[in-house]
Amino acid sequence: MLPGITFSDQTHTQQSITETYEGITGVLISFANTAEETPVESTHQIRKKLKLFRAFAKLVKLCSEPGAYSEANLFLRDLGREFSGLRDAHVRRFLLQEVSLPGYSSGFKDLLNELITFNNSIINRIENKLLSDDNRFQWFAEKLNSITELKGYFTNLLLSEEHIMNAFAASFEKSRLAFQSGFIFPDSEMMHEWRKRMKDVQYQTELLSGELQAVEISFYPTVEMLCDYLGEMNDLHMLSSWASENEDGFRHAGDLKAWISELKYRKNFLQRQAEELGNELYQLPSAAIMDIMKSVIYE
Repeated sequence: MLPGITFSDQTHTQQSITETYEGITGVLISFANTAEETPVESTHQIRKKLKLFRAFAKLVKLCSEPGAYSEANLFLRDLGREFSGLRDAHVRRFLLQEVSLPGYSSGFKDLLNELITFNNSIINRIENKLLSDDNRFQWFAEKLNSITELKGYFTNLLLSEEHIMNAFAASFEKSRLAFQSGFIFPDSEMMHEWRKRMKDVQYQTELLSGELQAVEISFYPTVEMLCDYLGEMNDLHMLSSWASENEDGFRHAGDLKAWISELKYRKNFLQRQAEELGNELYQLPSAAIMDIMKSVIYE
């Protein structure tokens, strides 16, 4: 569990930053080391914790040397891309199993069986490749453990409480702008952008308050629910796009359009729910968000 960044003095702040860096790195390496036994959980957690890592890098961006943030962020982004294909395939399997349950897409049994079989073959191929003699999970652990520039970024900061809190406020404002743009251009790409900005807000809230204390923050449950809705919307869009791209290879492709319409109906429902929550969340100005955060951090 993340304990939260402390602001009592610069020494303690740097210590908490270093401990958080070492904690996230340790968890990532641990999941990489167990990937052979638990490839699904390891892949999911590695992708999730790398997003947390990137949100962490943004939170202390204003305390770093010019260009240092970009280097750290690109390094973490490229590490995540190593496992993006496998993560997407795992998510497709989960969604396909879910929509195969009784009462959900019941008229598309043959198509769904075909999609599941095809996707399982993709999962087997990618897992075998990533866990082969050139084990990418072990490569990932060694890379993360040895890169001195990344450690240097988090341990050689000119720390300032004001800079860190301003970075958090900037993340919240970026999420607001993404939400507003999503109303003007309500497509999957804009919703995905809003989701990424919301994840920054969620993770940075947890980093500042500590994971256990985050639930006590008045706006956090809304942020967490928004991330869930937007994440499922993105996964449904990814699933329907993947199925359409591979349409020619399916014997029951004639049912594909009707099945994708069901997915779209679910996605549109989630979008309406997300928009309602967004309207509620963004009634709060950034100054109010900052006051709420400070009241929790300094209580």
